[in-house]
Amino acid sequence: MSEKELRKKVSEDGFSCIECPMSENETQCSSCPFRHFVQRTISADGILKAENCKKCPANNKVSIHGDTCILCLKTDDSCECQDDETCQKAEVNKMLIMIELENGSQESSNYIAKNIKRVIQGCKNNNMQACQHLANICVLQNYRIEELSACTEFEKIAKSMHYGSFDENRPNSFLEIILLQFTLNGTFLGMISLSESNLNTCSQQKDKFHFGTFYRMECFIQLQHLIQLSGGQPIFSDLYIVFMNKFGQKQMYAVPIINENIRSRGEFVNRLMPNEVFNSKWILTRRLYFVDSISLNALNNGQHSAIIRFPEKIDIRVQI
Repeated sequence: MSEKELRKKVSEDGFSCIECPMSENETQCSSCPFRHFVQRTISADGILKAENCKKCPANNKVSIHGDTCILCLKTDDSCECQDDETCQKAEVNKMLIMIELENGSQESSNYIAKNIKRVIQGCKNNNMQACQHLANICVLQNYRIEELSACTEFEKIAKSMHYGSFDENRPNSFLEIILLQFTLNGTFLGMISLSESNLNTCSQQKDKFHFGTFYRMECFIQLQHLIQLSGGQPIFSDLYIVFMNKFGQKQMYAVPIINENIRSRGEFVNRLMPNEVFNSKWILTRRLYFVDSISLNALNNGQHSAIIRFPEKIDIRVQI
């Protein structure tokens, strides 16, 4: 295969290895392409040894479990079969691919339209990379949940994107934050400290994150430089505080994010009035991106040039 090679990953129980197609920087088996099913090789003693992608022949569709092909009633190799097993052209609901901008206008994303159905199906088939990909599209849509969206589809499958509870931390001397990073297609890139990430473009020093210190820094960055920082691809990050517990052991605590672009029934629920410090309507989330130059890079109506989205400001607030 051209980009994916057969590599080995550790099984879920940690006692064996599974051979499957993966890129060099991936740690999980890649999701199968459209109209491909997962072929599994199992040893005589019932241990999964390998997974590979095989294409369904014409007039067939992938089964709901993703592990075999079933017959369609009509022959059309470019179509997707519905639940009644008749073969039809795959159509995507317009709301599923919509991104709502700051001014309230809605734009269709060619990227989402091209990938959303395959990603949803892959996540339903327990492909973790596909689920991460779907989660990232949810973030691109600003966690829109009132209408059909990547978020509503993700919530049907795995309810882990919204931040639901708080635990008390013990304060440490420095605010050590690490990022778990993913590419748009859900590939896990690894962990990186905040000071080394794109979120720290203005090159703050470690002592600036000392508890009890108020610090503000502004810098001006050319748009082209922002795009270069992301390598042309949006990088999605989950933030964690690393701290020492009372036993001297390092622990990680997921950081809740207040994304001010999230709307609920048309209202920016995460935006405070000048005299407010708290809002009971807050929707706390777990993932953010720094630069998006892909999801709206070619609008369908042809009336606009590419739209590039990036944060106007990022605040880190600690309350003990």
